[in-house]
Amino acid sequence: MAVAALCMSTSAMAATFTDRTAFLAASGTASDHTTGNIPRGTTSRVFSNGLTVSTLGPEMASASSFGASDLGIANAILISGVEHLNFQFDTLRFGFGLDIFESTLAGTINGCGTAVCSDSTFTFTFKNGGAVVGSETFNPINDTVAFFGALYANPFDRVEMRETSGTNDNERFGGFVSTMAPVPVPAALPLLLLGLGAVGFVGRRRNGRA
Repeated sequence: MAVAALCMSTSAMAATFTDRTAFLAASGTASDHTTGNIPRGTTSRVFSNGLTVSTLGPEMASASSFGASDLGIANAILISGVEHLNFQFDTLRFGFGLDIFESTLAGTINGCGTAVCSDSTFTFTFKNGGAVVGSETFNPINDTVAFFGALYANPFDRVEMRETSGTNDNERFGGFVSTMAPVPVPAALPLLLLGLGAVGFVGRRRNGRA
């Protein structure tokens, strides 16, 4: 059974996930978004299957371009600054998910990169044009690859990820996936999730730092 979801929704029209397999099962057909190595100095990058990822920080790059390890997320993105990312799609989507690795290892590029690691929470705002479809918060479990995904009854073409608590330390992002197919949210989908044993508890849990 999946670990309890570390997320909170402001929309009754959304289902959130902390298990990739459950997200993919509920979403039906989904598209992976991949890219090659991202060099330092990049602020915007086109991924496969109609996704553009950009940062509000000074630069983003593949972890290896910063001299760091992926820590279980292939072609993981690091950001030189506070972790704010925009995900822009070329067509409307009904679901989006990603992997996040947050380390409690202080002082190294393969950890959080600062003397004291902070506990980060991320807010994901889903938009269709300029209209907000919904907003979710996610506090990743530390020192492991954590997944966050959301499915909506209403479509969106943009997701804005903002680090809403925490400081300028390193997290890794990747494994981006989305779905263009409408999904049965909210009535039938929670029943499906209960059958899968993957429905998350609403709420937020802070993790202790070493």
